[in-house]
Amino acid sequence: MPIPQILFWFRKAVPAPEKKNFNTQTGVHFEEVAEMMDALKGDDAVSEASLAAVRSALHDFATDMKSGAVQVSVSDPVELTDAICDQIVTGIGVAHMAAIDIVPAVQEVADSNDSKFDADGKPIFNADKKIMKGPNYFKARLGRFAQHARFLSEPAKAC
Repeated sequence: MPIPQILFWFRKAVPAPEKKNFNTQTGVHFEEVAEMMDALKGDDAVSEASLAAVRSALHDFATDMKSGAVQVSVSDPVELTDAICDQIVTGIGVAHMAAIDIVPAVQEVADSNDSKFDADGKPIFNADKKIMKGPNYFKARLGRFAQHARFLSEPAKAC
């Protein structure tokens, strides 16, 4: 099951999180949402303009969070828990609606993340405390889980 595996990975990587880790991870989370927006295309000019505005704002916010320029604190831990749980559920729902085989895809990503650790199962950090790719690292191969995706954008029509 990927969720315990992912949690174990984070506990090994950052066993005693500090506020900086929380802010960085929150920035990384928003960066992934921005990358989701990058994978979408508006079906018309209004939709594309709206997507572009959201993309830009999310990318900027994620960059500022990861750099430490923007810092946040938890104001309501119950609401944060609810929102994180809802994001997991709605993310699975989006994958289902798009016919993406999400369970093995998440497992592939979790296994890829595990491959970043060294031969002893320990994280390798650079000078900035970023986890580096270990000697056995492999990039998640996700194409097979998205091969039946639906609602793909139409190619541009010749005039």
